[in-house]
Amino acid sequence: MKKLVLLVLIFTTISLSAQERKRQNKEQNGPDRMEMHKDLTPEESAMLQTKRMTLDLDLTESQQKELYDLNLKNAEKRQAKRAEREQKKEGAQDKNPSKEDRVKFMNERLDNQIAHKKDMQRILNQDQFEKWELNSKRKGHRKGKKQKNKNHRSKRSR
Repeated sequence: MKKLVLLVLIFTTISLSAQERKRQNKEQNGPDRMEMHKDLTPEESAMLQTKRMTLDLDLTESQQKELYDLNLKNAEKRQAKRAEREQKKEGAQDKNPSKEDRVKFMNERLDNQIAHKKDMQRILNQDQFEKWELNSKRKGHRKGKKQKNKNHRSKRSR
């Protein structure tokens, strides 16, 4: 009986220390990508994104120029939206957006995605576009998975 209690105690201790190490590793990895990009100017953000896409898709000089302009325009829009969201957040204390606001936001976001996809299709050749689309779907899948995990963790900690 003593051996059984001792074994249970040892396994419990090991599993708790392993979970603690996982938490420490997550904390040491630093801020996520969004936190890092908050401090960048739209020009810096557009340049980094264009360079990443150049490496990934093997872009020509003219494609790089067009993509930089597109990325810059999108980065400026994102920055304006972020500032607007921050302002709304400060003004309204714990007020969730209404259903109409959420629908409007989703429609606007989808319209922007459709326009961006058309622009990308215009700029890239067929192979590059297919590769970009595949990468975009993968990123979206990972983002959704990450969001699910965040939601799950926040519900558990309440």
